[in-house]
Amino acid sequence: MNNGTKKKGAPFKVQWERHVLRVAKLKNPTHALVGMAYIGYANPDGSNPRPPAMKRIAADLGLSERTVERAFEGLEAAGLIVRLTRGIPGKASHWRFVIPTGDATALTEAPDSGDGVPTHHQHRGGPHGSHQR
Repeated sequence: MNNGTKKKGAPFKVQWERHVLRVAKLKNPTHALVGMAYIGYANPDGSNPRPPAMKRIAADLGLSERTVERAFEGLEAAGLIVRLTRGIPGKASHWRFVIPTGDATALTEAPDSGDGVPTHHQHRGGPHGSHQR
C-alpha cells in the first residue's frame, strides 16, 4: 500500500505543491492558485477528511465560485486531483490529491482520509482517462 509519500523526506502535501508549481505546467495559473488554497486545508499527508466547499475557496481567494469550479476541472484534467464524491447542497465534494508519475498505470496519492471513500491505487485509461469511483 502506498504510504502517501513520493520520496523520503518531504510530506506528501509539500511534494504535491512542488509538483504543481514546478512540473505540472498548468495552462492557467489560477488553477495552481486554487489547488494551493485547497491543499492548504489538507493534513501534511494530503488527507482531507473535512474539505472546504468551493464557496469557501472562492471567498479565500476573492474569486467567483464558477472560476474555482473551472480550476478544479483543470486540476482534474491534469491528473492532479481525483473526485471521490460529488457534493450536495451544504456538503463539499471530496477530492484526492495525486502526483502523476511517468507511468500511466501508477500514481502517488494522498492516503485514505478516513471519510469512508476507498483509496484508489491505479490510474485507469491513461493519464487523463476515467477513474474508478
